[in-house]
Amino acid sequence: MGVHVIIDGYNLAHALGLLDGFGGDDLEQAREDLCDMLAKYKKVKAHKITVVFDAQYAPDYETRRDTSKGIAIRYSPHGKLADSVIKNMARKEKERAIVVTSDRDVAGEVQACGAAAVSSQEFQSRLAEAMYAEPESTSASSKERRVDTRKKGQGFRPKKQRRKNSAKAKKL
Repeated sequence: MGVHVIIDGYNLAHALGLLDGFGGDDLEQAREDLCDMLAKYKKVKAHKITVVFDAQYAPDYETRRDTSKGIAIRYSPHGKLADSVIKNMARKEKERAIVVTSDRDVAGEVQACGAAAVSSQEFQSRLAEAMYAEPESTSASSKERRVDTRKKGQGFRPKKQRRKNSAKAKKL
C-alpha cells in the first residue's frame, strides 16, 4: 500500500515563492518550476504524486490531465475550484492520501475522510531536505552513537488522530 501525495499546486507554488505576479507566463513558468522540484523529490521518495491546479476560468478545450516527469497534473473543471477536486481525490484514496495544502477548509475536510493533511510550509521543508539529502553513509561515527534511555520529563501522548496524521506525514 503506497502513499499518494495530492498537492494543491498554486498553494504550494506561493509557499515556495514561485508566484509573485499573476501573469499568464508567470503561471506557466511557476507550474514548470514546481513540477521540476517535485520530480527531484520523486527520485528520492518514490511516492505517487498528483498536483492539482485551478483552471476554473480556463476555456473548456484546455487539457484537464497531463503528466510531466512522472508527476500527474490535473486541472479543475471549468467552474470548479481545485479544492473540490482535491477533496474528491482524498475521499477516494482515504488512508493512502497525504494532502499538501495550507487551506484550513480543505485540510479539515480531508482529515475527516481519513487522509492526512500537511501544510505547504511543512512540505516545503521536507522538499528541501529530500532535494539536498545525501545518501546515508555507513561511517564509524554513526555506528558508535550512544543512545540515552533516561526519561527527561513527563510523558505526553497526542490524540489518536494527530498521531495518525504525523505518522503519515513522516512518510514524506
